[in-house]
Order: sequence, then C-alpha cells, then structure tokens
Amino acid sequence: MPSTPPEGPQKEPSGSPPRDEASTPRSAEPGPSSEPSSRISLPEARDRFGIGLLVPLLLAGVAANVIAGLLAPGWAGVGSEQTVLAFRRWGGLTALTAAILGLATLVSLTGATVGNPRTSTTTRLVSTFGAGLVCTFVAEAVARPLEPQHLVVLFAGAFAVLVSGSVEGLGPPRTRALGVQLALLSLASLLRVTAWGIALRATLKGSPGGLAASQAIAACALVAEMGAHGFLVAYLVYRPGVRGAGMAIVGLGVAFALTTWALGTTIEMAGAGRDALQRALSLRVQGSGPMPSWVAQAAQTQEIVLLERPVRLQLVPLVMCELSSITLAVAALGSATRATLPVMAAMGLAALSRGQVDTPVRALQLATAALAALVLSRAVRDRA
Repeated sequence: MPSTPPEGPQKEPSGSPPRDEASTPRSAEPGPSSEPSSRISLPEARDRFGIGLLVPLLLAGVAANVIAGLLAPGWAGVGSEQTVLAFRRWGGLTALTAAILGLATLVSLTGATVGNPRTSTTTRLVSTFGAGLVCTFVAEAVARPLEPQHLVVLFAGAFAVLVSGSVEGLGPPRTRALGVQLALLSLASLLRVTAWGIALRATLKGSPGGLAASQAIAACALVAEMGAHGFLVAYLVYRPGVRGAGMAIVGLGVAFALTTWALGTTIEMAGAGRDALQRALSLRVQGSGPMPSWVAQAAQTQEIVLLERPVRLQLVPLVMCELSSITLAVAALGSATRATLPVMAAMGLAALSRGQVDTPVRALQLATAALAALVLSRAVRDRA
C-alpha cells in the first residue's frame, strides 16, 4: 500500500547543497531591460562626446544664420556705422564658433564611426573620405573664399557622407525619420549642384536652352527641399505629441509672418527693419544659385523692395524655405525630450543646412547630421 507524503514543510536531504534563493527565476519582477526604451544608449565615451556636441552646434548654427547671414548684411547701408560694425563683429564671432564646433563634432563622429568594429568597411572608407574633404575645405573657407572647383570637391565629400548617413539611418525605426529627411535633402543637393553646373556652362557658352534647363532643375531642387521641410513638420506633429505640434505651428507661423512682412512691402512703405530684412533676403535668394523656372529674371539682379508685386509673389517659396529652415530647426530642438534629443538635434541641423552642400558652413552642418545618423543607427543595432 503506497504511503502518503507527510504534511508540512519538506526538509532537504542531508547530502544536497543548500538552495540559493537568488538563483531561482523571478518572473513577477521584470528587469530594467524587459521593456524597450525609446532612448538610444551610447556605450562608448567617444560616441557620447560627439552626439553631445549636436545641441551646442545647432544653437551656434542658428545664431550664425541669424546674425551673420541676415542681420549683418541686411543692416549694411541701413543702420548706423556703430550698429553695422557691431553686427559684423558678432556675425564673425558666431560664424567662427559654429565652424569650430562643427569641425570638432565632425571629427568626433568620424572617429566614432570608424572606431565601431561592426561598421562596414565601405561605410568607414566613405565616411572618412567625405568628412576629410569637408574638414579641409571648411577650414580653408575660414581664411578665404573658396574657388568654384573647390566647392565642387566640397560637394563631393559632403554628398558621400550624406548618402551613407541616409542609407544607415533608414534602417532602425528610431532613426528612420532622420534617414528620410537626409534622403530628401540629398536629392535636393544633387539637383541644386547639377543646376548650378549647367547654368555655369550655359553662361560660358551663351546657351539660352542650358539656362532654361538649369532653372527647371533648380525648381525641382526647391520642391525636394520643401518636401524635406514638410516631412519634418509632419514628424513633429505626429511623433513628439502636443508640444511638437505646437512648436511646428509656431515655427511655420513665424516664418510665414516674416515672409509676408518682407515681400508685402514696397519701397514707399519700407522702414529700417524691413529694409534690412529685404536686403538680407535678396542676397540669400540671389546667391543660392539659379532661380526656379517660375521666377522672373528681374529677381536675379534687383532687390526685393524694387520688384513688382507679381515678381515678389513668385519669391514666396524661396523666402519661406530660407526662413523656415531657421524656425523649424528651433522647433525641432524645442520639441525634443531627453530620449529624442540626439535625433531631433540632428534633424534640426539638417533642416538648417537646406541641403546646400556647396556652401561651407551648411555642408558642415549637413555632413554632421549624416554622421550623427550613422552613429545613432549603429548604436540602435548594437543594442538590439
């Protein structure tokens, strides 16, 4: 007859080792890694240093764009001599600060990309080659203006880094938005430089057909840039929540208000502030390469205040893109949380650059954003 087991607590056999409670699994207490976190962890110190410089670089870039790009050239001939000298002094300081911070960030992120053993050899070579060209010609541009052939080489280096960052950033979901934005800006930069080269060749040969083709390609480049800005607005509305939507609406509202204020004023109505903004925007628009096909030729040679109202209305997309690149960069930074700050700072830098990789400072900003996409996407893959 089988014996029933005795009731009460069971004793361990004398020859068995004592049971360790710490070794028994506890499913009721989930560990810290049981749920995925939205924050991208950077285990290496070199990665954290380079990514940590993105926010100061974005702030310096916005300051340089406003002071050195708009206020300093705009107030020349409008304000007093002391005001003009003050803006020039601060503009030079902010531009130099942005360049130094950009070079330091680019070098740090390049080292982080090359130092990761899981990064492919092709990506390492392309990133090192492109970043080296960008560093060389940006450092040279600090001392003197670059020649057109140097700008072509600068474009080649920045575009190589941009393509690598776009491809890598499109992989992980947490960096996919940055990858899409970089892909749109890479298309805009390629079309922009193509239009610039065709226009230069047509000017040398006196070919009206070539100029018309360059204007059509420039229009496509502007549409691609507007697509990148529109994607950033949609991402701010969709992903960060109410604060992101609010910052995107405020950014677009400020850009639209300044555009209306600048383009809706004739020479009889212009005051000192409007005159300065119109001068600065005229220089930006005329110096950005061939005009789109829908813009009259008068906008290439005359200031905004001297143009007829229909021609000024044709400049609305150009001026809106120029101003929204600043306001949307600030909106991206303002909508970031602690978890999304690296990605949002990189997207702000990309928006600030406008995809103009033939301009030294903007090429530096765009290449830095692309390298940030490389480092962040690789960090996500390493953690998975």
